[in-house]
Amino acid sequence: MSKELIERTDIPVQLCGAFDEDQVFASVKEKYHEEQSKPQGVNHPELLAGISDPNILNLTSDADGVYFSDEKFELVVDVRGYKPENIKCVVTGTVIEINASQIIQEANGSKNYEKSMSMTRAYQLPSQINPQTSICNLSSDGFLYIMAQWNK
Repeated sequence: MSKELIERTDIPVQLCGAFDEDQVFASVKEKYHEEQSKPQGVNHPELLAGISDPNILNLTSDADGVYFSDEKFELVVDVRGYKPENIKCVVTGTVIEINASQIIQEANGSKNYEKSMSMTRAYQLPSQINPQTSICNLSSDGFLYIMAQWNK
């Protein structure tokens, strides 16, 4: 039995300006902000009206923004708190994977502490993407934008 080798493509993370200001993010910022401002799991207009008062309930979505069009796949991931050098983005076949990790050293009096945080996101795509067209941009305020065009 032979196994097909799946090509792995590391996508370099390019540093950009702020998410709301840099034109790199123009195609997704409005959609992303609109999704993030809606309460999670609530679609009924009367329920939405009842929770529009922030004193009653203030739930927002913290999910990633995933967008499909005829030409491309786009993804926005909140990676605030991670240094750019600790964020990796890889395309393998029909999977885009984002890994981030951070170790923070803190001192409290005579004691030293170390905190570790990490995140992994993997997205199975419905059809092949062209890894050579993949880009990964990191906003100065911690939003990762990944775009890849579909094979034609």
